[in-house]
Amino acid sequence: MSNVLEELATSRVKAKAAAKKLELSALKKLIHSLTIALESEEKRIKEKEEKDRINKIQKINQLLAENGL
Repeated sequence: MSNVLEELATSRVKAKAAAKKLELSALKKLIHSLTIALESEEKRIKEKEEKDRINKIQKINQLLAENGL
């Protein structure tokens, strides 16, 4: 993440100051783009967690089958 985005993410005051420099339409577009990026990242993380969970279950089932349980 760029330093600018990190600063805005951690400081409400800096985020408000930066927002005041933008026209309302540009601010709305920025918020929309960031919302889409957030949703995409949340989806990616959720899919990875689900894949990891399935892999763990498969490994456990394989170990159980190998040990005759």
